[in-house]
Amino acid sequence: MEKTEHADYSGQNFAEETLLGGEFEQCRFNGASFASAELRGVRFLNCDFSFADFSDTRLCDCVFAGCTFSGANFFAAELKNCRLNGSSLFGAELSGTTFAGGQFRDVIFEGCDLRRTDFSGIDAAGANFSGANLSHCTFRGACLVGCVLKEADLTHADLRDADISRTDLKFAKLGKTKIDLTQAAVLAAQMGCEVG
Repeated sequence: MEKTEHADYSGQNFAEETLLGGEFEQCRFNGASFASAELRGVRFLNCDFSFADFSDTRLCDCVFAGCTFSGANFFAAELKNCRLNGSSLFGAELSGTTFAGGQFRDVIFEGCDLRRTDFSGIDAAGANFSGANLSHCTFRGACLVGCVLKEADLTHADLRDADISRTDLKFAKLGKTKIDLTQAAVLAAQMGCEVG
């Protein structure tokens, strides 16, 4: 696997290209276009993708560890079995993005508009969803252990079968949110209530 370090690809056009394998560490992709591209098995470590365009991009089995995506556009992108652990999507455009499996541990989704996103089965332990719009999202079977949901909008979201242990829901906006009995007991305890 070819490894590239400290390179500057800012403004480069990778649109409609296919990138297979390779590793990039501490590289800059500011304003680069990956629109309608396909990336498979590529590893990005501590890279900066500020204002990069990933619209309609297919990302499969890729790793983005400790990367920054401020102002990046992921409209209608598909992330399949990708790992974004420790990355920041603060200020990124994520509407219409598809997440199929993968790890999003300690990812910053703060303030992101993620409404109607299907997060079923993803591992988002420790992720920060503060102020994010998660209305109508599906989290069935997801790992949300220790997530930050302060002022997140979870109206009409489906949390059933998700692991919400060590996740504080009391400051999230809940309304017609679907939860299971185990989660109801956790929420009741957080609100100072006793069940039974």
